[in-house]
Amino acid sequence: MLGMRLIGSKKKLTNQQAYTSQIIEEYMGFFYSNVGVPMYRSWNAQFGKILKKHASMLGIKELKKAQRIKDARGHSTQCSLWSLDAKSQNRSTHDG
Repeated sequence: MLGMRLIGSKKKLTNQQAYTSQIIEEYMGFFYSNVGVPMYRSWNAQFGKILKKHASMLGIKELKKAQRIKDARGHSTQCSLWSLDAKSQNRSTHDG
């Protein structure tokens, strides 16, 4: 169920690349900034780990990690940059 929801969110993003924070915002409908929260307790960081673990199934590919950006609220954060149009053959091994 989570995988299908993530794939649906991916389809709504119009760019071929997105940062983890942008994927979270599309998935959740908002972005919660975890200012001052250690990475091991951050929901956002855990979401990023899920993306990384299931990237092949989701048809995404991590292009760059540990990228410093400003989140939707203007706070400095660190996240990965993802390719959202990874080859469909990446998904085919997980279908069925």
